[in-house]
Amino acid sequence: MVSGPQRGMVWADDSADDAGLRPLTDRGDRIGFARWYLNWLDEAAATAGRP
Repeated sequence: MVSGPQRGMVWADDSADDAGLRPLTDRGDRIGFARWYLNWLDEAAATAGRP
């Protein structure tokens, strides 16, 4: 989100699956971009080199 009370929080757009929008969370806490990106990097590093 770029404005309003949820500014800075990352949301998933699941509208293609008729699920709408939902906030992304990590252990129940809503996450911002920096935390989402660091989680993504950790996952990418963990799976690098896997067949």
